[in-house]
Amino acid sequence: MPVAPSRSEFTALRRPLLSSLLCLSWLGSSVCLAQETRATPAEAVHRAESASAAATTSTASTRARVVFQVSDGELATWQRALGNLFNTLKAYGPDGVEIELVAYGAGLPMLKKDSPVAAAVSEALSRHVRLLACENTLRGLHLSVDDLVPGVATVPSGVVEIIQRQREGYAYIRP
Repeated sequence: MPVAPSRSEFTALRRPLLSSLLCLSWLGSSVCLAQETRATPAEAVHRAESASAAATTSTASTRARVVFQVSDGELATWQRALGNLFNTLKAYGPDGVEIELVAYGAGLPMLKKDSPVAAAVSEALSRHVRLLACENTLRGLHLSVDDLVPGVATVPSGVVEIIQRQREGYAYIRP
């Protein structure tokens, strides 16, 4: 009749088994998280968590991408949008995020040279934020690119630009 192993015998048998179970393939290369009997199960789990965190960090090194929509001409809305934009830049750093602000409809005139937020718009442009004006709205308001803060670019349709950016994985913000 077989005899059940003692607790110490069971533990001695369990370590190599757990070791082999915690050896896994990550991104095509084999990573062994526990070496034979030298690692306890707790150490192996810690190594697994560390390896997972390192892999996540290395694959998450792409820049965040955000598109802001402003179709409202209220000064408070623009101040909130620009505040959100600058806070995003501060949080991610200049190399950690791509930001576009798309203005159309009633919001577009705030991109004019004489708008109350023109200085903040220029500041955003100097920080490599893309500010885009809808050409449909420009035509409807009888404005031209020359009326806008220097550096503001145009897109044929503000709404279509936002849709395209969302399809590309940009986060969408409408303050």
